[in-house]
Amino acid sequence: ASPTDLKTMKAILRGGSAASSACRVASLVTGALARLDPEKWASRTEMDARVQAAIQKIEARTPGVPGVSRLAREAGMNLNAFIRLFRERTGLTPALYARERRIETACLLLHHSQKTIEEIAAACGFCDRYHFTHAFIRSRKISPVVISDFAMLLISLGSISF
Repeated sequence: ASPTDLKTMKAILRGGSAASSACRVASLVTGALARLDPEKWASRTEMDARVQAAIQKIEARTPGVPGVSRLAREAGMNLNAFIRLFRERTGLTPALYARERRIETACLLLHHSQKTIEEIAAACGFCDRYHFTHAFIRSRKISPVVISDFAMLLISLGSISF
């Protein structure tokens, strides 16, 4: 969502009944989803087995998640060939894919927990709040503080609870 969409959502939630606010927010969300590029949502069943194995290791998010070089070795491929194959299948390099998964986890925590930005950054594997905020803004074009504040606004209005 753009900053304008968030300002609109805040304004909608402040005025009117809960039901009309929910309908307006649903309309905004539906409009945003309609703008998504369907080609970016390719089925994982078409995925190369080596890329799928790498994705499973990345998404497992164990403390020992291997680096890209190790993923390439485990796939039995040259590093550059592995990165090229991964990008062809997912649209992202392995490193960007891993960062995006961490950002997605952060989004869930921002929306559905009362953790601080520092706690979320640490839980998602970022070295500190500043590195996390920079990566989040590059990915989502909005500060994680805005997302957190919006979730707190929803809580204060009784729209959601933890």
